[in-house]
Amino acid sequence: MLIELGSEFVYAKRCIKDNKKYGIALVRFSGQIENTFGITREVLFFYSEFVDLQTRTYNKAISEIKSLNNSGKRTVTEDLLFLHSPDKRLAEKLADWNKNSSVRAIPLSQYDTSDSINIIELLKQNIYVRDLFYETKSVGGSDFFGRDKAVQELESDIFEKRVSGIFGLRKMGKTSLLNKIRENLPSNFICIYIDLEDLPALGDTTALSLCSKIIRGIDKSLSSQKNKISVKAIKEFIQNPSVNSFGDTLNSIIQKLASIDNRLIIQLDEIEYLIPSDKNQFVPEISQIFGVLRSAVQENNNFLFTVAGLASEIFEEDSFHGRINPLFSWGTTRWLGPFEKHEADTLARTLSNKMGLEISESGLEKLYEATGGHAFLYRTLASAASKLVPISTHKRQISGSTVLQAIEDWRLEIAGNIKQIFNQLSAYYPLESLLLDSLLNSPVQFLEDSVQEPQALNHLIKLGLIYKDGSNYQPNVLLELY
Repeated sequence: MLIELGSEFVYAKRCIKDNKKYGIALVRFSGQIENTFGITREVLFFYSEFVDLQTRTYNKAISEIKSLNNSGKRTVTEDLLFLHSPDKRLAEKLADWNKNSSVRAIPLSQYDTSDSINIIELLKQNIYVRDLFYETKSVGGSDFFGRDKAVQELESDIFEKRVSGIFGLRKMGKTSLLNKIRENLPSNFICIYIDLEDLPALGDTTALSLCSKIIRGIDKSLSSQKNKISVKAIKEFIQNPSVNSFGDTLNSIIQKLASIDNRLIIQLDEIEYLIPSDKNQFVPEISQIFGVLRSAVQENNNFLFTVAGLASEIFEEDSFHGRINPLFSWGTTRWLGPFEKHEADTLARTLSNKMGLEISESGLEKLYEATGGHAFLYRTLASAASKLVPISTHKRQISGSTVLQAIEDWRLEIAGNIKQIFNQLSAYYPLESLLLDSLLNSPVQFLEDSVQEPQALNHLIKLGLIYKDGSNYQPNVLLELY
């Protein structure tokens, strides 16, 4: 079959797991097939003897891809594989397991592979139905696009030991950027990601919950290292946690890592959940915790932390939770705005190719024009447009008219997301929200107001909500969707 398709096996090996043999092979498809289906690397074929295939075998097949790529000797397609098993329910199982996986496993067993047409049909059925544009979670690896400048700036901050903050609207890609930074760090860096969104509401327990979340996150990471790292102070903290002992525990960890030439970085995401919307609601211990973090950076060469979220107040206000703000004018502020046009084009072309789609120049123009390059909006509109292209069509293309056809229903679907974005903006940037109302209702009044509030004006520009047009300011697309 492969010979007929101008393709070939380029690698194979046999393995044993749970007393059952399994084998893997890598296939390089012909240039024509690769171009048609957006394949650029070798593709894994996984062979299992299990009559009752289990998810652990499915996960093993996926892990083989990662293992081969990490070896540095092969370059294997990360989101596609073929799987053979004598299990009569193979197709049914894979259809279910594929729903929660970024990898599409194609069932091979029930098809006559002596006929090369069958393999082409299999590729069509499994690649054309994928929606790689729609993504509600943060991304990483090959799913991360653009942001070259932001990545370079944040990596520079790390290696030059600068505390930095990444600020931007919701769904702009801040968490994905943090993922990318973690992936790029050298092996002697231990990077802990902390999501602050699931902390309890601001109150008496918030500070202790934050300390515990950080220490437990570090403990989990150290325990998962190839050579497990044990720190006595961690066990003592977990047994008797307190805000006052947080600093000593953190310093013990940092010193232990320094002794084995390791560095520690803490990423605090969704920082706005530590900022009170009611300015009279203070938790002074939170300011104390950031004072501890700042001191740890100043006193140790192998420790750093990064914050990310919507609210830049943590770097810009002189008080924080009723105390002197330890981070005021100390951290480096980075803003994450919409995609540049070339970044958005690369995302659209790359993902559409993997779905067996072409995207025309007019399609690219309309996608960017309708979304302003906002990461979430761009991907969801591209997803909506791709669903309008019939699977059976010989030439599958997203054109400008396809995008225009998708816009009306798409606007209804993302209305709740747009509302959430602006509700959060009002909560943490009330003055900026008033300026936006002024711009929309009275541009002349906006010019007068913005002169009095240069910081608020700068926030609106950096957040990608307005842009300067000559001597005037114009609302970005996002405001038209609100």
